[in-house]
Amino acid sequence: MEAGALEEKRSIAGWLALLVCVLVLQWAGGAWRADFAGHPDEAGHAVTGLMVRDYVAAGFPADPMGWARIYYSHYPKIALGHWPPLFYVLEGAWLLIFPPSRIALMVFAALWAATLAWLVQFEARRWMGAVWAWSAALVLVTLPEIQTSFGATMSDVACVAFQFAACLVLIRYLEAPSARRAALFGTLAGGAFLIKQSALPLAAVPLISVLMLRQPRAILNWRLWLGAGVTAVVAGPWYLFERMLMPGIDWGIWAGTRSGRVAFFIPRIDSVLGWPLMLAALVGIVWSLCRPRPAAAVMAALAVCTVALPFYVRAMQEPRHLMAACPAAVLLAAWALRDMLAAPRLQRAAPWVTAAALLVHSAATVRLAVQPELGLGRVAAQFAASDSLRQARMLISGSPQAEGSFITSTALAAGGQLRECVRADKLLAESTWRGDGYRPLVSTPAAVIDRIDQMGIDIVVAQRRAHSRPHEQLLLQAFSPPPPGWRGLDPVGNRELYVFVREKMSVNRPRLEVDPSQMRFGGKGRHADREATQPDR
Repeated sequence: MEAGALEEKRSIAGWLALLVCVLVLQWAGGAWRADFAGHPDEAGHAVTGLMVRDYVAAGFPADPMGWARIYYSHYPKIALGHWPPLFYVLEGAWLLIFPPSRIALMVFAALWAATLAWLVQFEARRWMGAVWAWSAALVLVTLPEIQTSFGATMSDVACVAFQFAACLVLIRYLEAPSARRAALFGTLAGGAFLIKQSALPLAAVPLISVLMLRQPRAILNWRLWLGAGVTAVVAGPWYLFERMLMPGIDWGIWAGTRSGRVAFFIPRIDSVLGWPLMLAALVGIVWSLCRPRPAAAVMAALAVCTVALPFYVRAMQEPRHLMAACPAAVLLAAWALRDMLAAPRLQRAAPWVTAAALLVHSAATVRLAVQPELGLGRVAAQFAASDSLRQARMLISGSPQAEGSFITSTALAAGGQLRECVRADKLLAESTWRGDGYRPLVSTPAAVIDRIDQMGIDIVVAQRRAHSRPHEQLLLQAFSPPPPGWRGLDPVGNRELYVFVREKMSVNRPRLEVDPSQMRFGGKGRHADREATQPDR
């Protein structure tokens, strides 16, 4: 067998091994049986992809915007325009091939994580042996923030994979500039921007890399700017369309846009990387400055630009927004450690020092990311299996995770059919996408019942939690005990969930319609029945 074919088979086997590792971590963390409550955004990512899938499977039954409005009125967890479309196109295509389910979505997430880890070892193999390369890949997939992301239906790992792939192409460009490589970098960078806006650090990576290489004249090379032009062509039309699609939306994502000053935010890098890896990566950055080479310069630039992002973008101040720095930090740490251990005096001790470094990192950082299960997936499955309750209009009340969990589980259990879900935080209250400006629209338990009757709600699912909002408290008060015509159900033994069913299903229900801006920004909870949604006086 030729050496090239053998290497290709080993590479495929390595990728499959990483995929198995990721799947095992998902299973051990409960991701396969969880119900989309890992993050408030998880439901939006899952339902939007499912919307694309159902649109194609139904044979394009309406214009795209019309279908999105119909879908959102039934499953109000879509944020159309809040996130770019590429992830959902890929997710929808995946769900067309494999039946929509939690398992299918978890395998989809695992593919991205395994591919990202494989790319890390692929680049590491250029500079060090196989043991170092695969160790770096395993360190990456066991980082808690990476585990949390691929254990849920989130777009972060996919975005990081595109960013990292673009940086690998940039390395090749800096080693041997060509228009083809510049265009490929721009295409992959544009893909990252079409997955998520958190790819913003890529905009500065080429310039910072050139400066770290001490080659400022390379900035004048037209090929470098060709990459930026391709990125603009690939991703620019969507962002222009997004602004036209959602007029009047608050686009102030920059720090200080409301206060008039920069509200500095110190990112918790240690919570994402762990302090041993963070310190080793810092050594790697210094090492790259002392010994400039394209690979180290690009990785250092990616890490620095990613960590700097939360300082000036107020919409990206969660630990997961630093995830793009993880593969860069792993490579920088591995390169620095290997180069230092290559000194003649340390060669004999190198295996022991390496093992000790991995042990310290594992003890300080590695932990299993456990995904929560609220039990709402089982409740939704119960309703889907009941002929008498399948067409009922349902109200879900609770935390953003609880609302998203129930809506997503209902959409999956519906098998392509449209079920009617209503969010209590829209029917009984109003607020923006980020939860600002919260205001209840009811003030008494009787007003809650009136609003429910007017909207033709047949099922109420309510979560009792410690820090519930006023409209949640009023809803539970209104059903303690259940009013006439309602009965309680046992929600699969979950003491935090309360399920109430109308004894006789509603006949006349007002239509559920939404303004397009609500699909992007959360909006104020307004339905087609204006009388039913006016604030309670």
